[in-house]
This record gives sequence, structure tokens and C-alpha cells, in this order.
Amino acid sequence: MRTMLIAGCMGAGLIIPAGCSPPHEGAAQPPVAVRPDGPEASTSYESRDLAISFSHAPNRSVGACTGDWQSEAPCLTLNGTVDGEAETFFSLRSFDGPLEQIARDQAGFAPDPAGRWMTTFGRFESVEVESMVGSGWTGMKATVTCGVSDPATGFHAAGGDCLWMVISDGRRSVVAMTDGVHGLDADTAATLQSIRFLTP
Repeated sequence: MRTMLIAGCMGAGLIIPAGCSPPHEGAAQPPVAVRPDGPEASTSYESRDLAISFSHAPNRSVGACTGDWQSEAPCLTLNGTVDGEAETFFSLRSFDGPLEQIARDQAGFAPDPAGRWMTTFGRFESVEVESMVGSGWTGMKATVTCGVSDPATGFHAAGGDCLWMVISDGRRSVVAMTDGVHGLDADTAATLQSIRFLTP
């Protein structure tokens, strides 16, 4: 079960256009949101383990992280079907800590000598990190070239596009990750945008 999210400056409406600086803790950011209440005809889900809530399409379901998606951090997956096959669209993992710390530690984001946040994960050249905002959180995202495997043949190639996304309310951060095969659709984008941090 592999997945892919394609980054585009305005494609999913989740980012601030290229040229804007990634958010810093406490920095004011203009609101950018698409379908902020989640997918149309959505189902609400709340995870006390991750301390978040979100909405998802009713034909998708939340599951436990297994295999490549397993993590020592609290973790869940969003699942559905593609062409009749069960697939995992992305994982969500939760960490204590502010945005920039978790972005460095868990997503491989780091400022370059010019102060631009760039990726350090991925197969080829670094990709500039983009800023994003949601309801009560700021975030960073990037899509990098990554390895994907065909479970039928065992073939492993560096042909996938993997999303790394980190959002934070300043105290706690959530990392969203895909691993390379399916494109970003409107329901996945809306689910990621709909994430809310639960109050302690």
C-alpha cells in the first residue's frame, strides 16, 4: 500500500505561494484554506492519542499504523480503495514540540545558508519547503522524490513523490507522510486541511 501527494503552488489550496517564507513560531500568517470543514459529506474523527480531530470522506476509514507506517510516536492511517484495491493514503504521527523542532527532527527540513527552509530527505536535489496554515495551526510541507516498491514484482524505484507535512499549534506537532504512488485528490487535501488540535 503506497501513496503519493503531488505538490503544486495553488493546486490543492493548502500552501502559501512560492516566495513566501515558511512560518516561524508565533509569526502571523494569512489564512489560506480550502473546504476548511473537511470533505463534503464528511465523517468526523477524533484521536485522543494524537490529540487531534479531522474530517474524512465516508468511503475512507481510520486504521492503525503497520508495516512501513509503524512508529514509536502515536500514529494512525487513513485508508480507502483504489480500483478495488485496499490502499493507505497517508499516515499521521504526533509529537510533543513546536513546528521548527519537529520539522527538523522528523521531516528533515532545515534552513540553508540563505535562510530558506529546504528538504534533506529524498533521493535527489533538495526541495524548497512551502508554508501552510489552518485553523489554529501553522505548518510546512514539501514533496520529494522517493523510492516506491511494487509488491507484486518486488521492484524498487526512485520514481515516487512523497509528501512530508508538519503542522503545529506551537506546543504539539503532527507529521503527515505519504510514500509514493497515488495522487492527491480533493478529499485527501480537505482531510489534511481539516485537522484541528484538541485542547488539553
